[in-house]
Amino acid sequence: MVEVAPTTTIKEPVLRELVQADTPVGATVSGQERGFALQLRLGGGQKILVTSRGAVRLFASLDTVGAFVRGLGIPHFEVDMSGHAPGRLRKARPDRAEAMRRTRTKLQQQPFEFLTGETP
Repeated sequence: MVEVAPTTTIKEPVLRELVQADTPVGATVSGQERGFALQLRLGGGQKILVTSRGAVRLFASLDTVGAFVRGLGIPHFEVDMSGHAPGRLRKARPDRAEAMRRTRTKLQQQPFEFLTGETP
């Protein structure tokens, strides 16, 4: 993971306030080893979005980071795939996948009494 100096980072609540205050914000999504990071251009400097604990915030796919950027109110962003390496952000959970398969229920169609004229 990339080490980031504290002065070059920004957390989500601060970013949301800046966007709501109509501060010009440019966004670049950069591919990382296990996901996608969001770099922001604010004024003359660049900042990287971090979690509340200070680690670089990684998104699992371009779809998730795109939805996040759109939800902030930033109309467009650039994509830099030069550092991207395919892989999973989180480990696979085959035990949970199997549990979900077992809990799914199949829809059963109810009989149409009104077609036959019979009442139950």
